[in-house]
Amino acid sequence: MSMYKLVAFDMDCTLTKGHSWVKLHKHFGTLEVSMRNLVLYDRGEISYEEFMRRDIRSWLRARGKIHISEIRKIFDDLEFMPHAEFVIKTLRAHGLKTGIITGSLDVLAAEVAAALNMDFFIANGLQTDDDGFLTGEGIVRVEPRKKDELLLRIAAGYGIKVRETVAVGDSKYDESFLRAAGLGLAFCPDDALLASGAADFIIYDLREVLTFVLPNSNREAEGASRQGRARH
Repeated sequence: MSMYKLVAFDMDCTLTKGHSWVKLHKHFGTLEVSMRNLVLYDRGEISYEEFMRRDIRSWLRARGKIHISEIRKIFDDLEFMPHAEFVIKTLRAHGLKTGIITGSLDVLAAEVAAALNMDFFIANGLQTDDDGFLTGEGIVRVEPRKKDELLLRIAAGYGIKVRETVAVGDSKYDESFLRAAGLGLAFCPDDALLASGAADFIIYDLREVLTFVLPNSNREAEGASRQGRARH
C-alpha cells in the first residue's frame, strides 16, 4: 500500500501541452501586453487579481464583446502530455485521490479533470454577465505562488495528512507547492524551479510519478535525480 494518498498536479505543461494563457493571448493578438503584465506581477507591482484584469481587458479592447463559449472553443484542440491518462488511471486504480491545482482557467481545468476522471480541480475563472459575455474581471481562486495553501486545504478536506500528499509541477510558480507536499516532483522544470531546490526529485516522464508514489516501485526512475531537500 502506498504511503501517499493524494497526488495534486499543476496543469499547463504538466498534464496538458502548452500554456493556456499564452494560447488565449495568441488567439486575441495580445501576447506582448500579457508579457508586460507578467513582468509587473513578478516584480510585485500588481496583484494577481490586477494581472488577470489587465489580461482580460486586453482581449476586450482587441475584440470587443467576447462570449465564454469562444474561450471554451479556443481549447478544443486540447492535448495531454504523453502518458498523462495512463498515470492518472493507474494512481486512481491504487486508491489515490488525484486532482489539479492551476492558475489556468476553470473552463479548461474542468474539461481536463473530467476527461481524466480526477477527484478535484481548483482553477481561476472569468466573470461573465447574465448572457455569458466577459465583464473584464477575473475570479481569483489560485494565486500561483500560493498553491501550497490550497494543497493543505484540499488534503485536510479529505482527512489526509500533509506528509501523505504529492505535488507535481513544472514552473517557478510551483515552488511553494512542491515544498509543502510530502513528496515534491518537478516535471521538466524551468530553470527557476530547478535552481530553487524545492523538489525532492526531477522527472522528465510522467510515468516516473508512479515509480516514486506506488508500492513495488523501489528502483529509482530512469532520468530522475534527487534534490535532497530537508523534509518537514
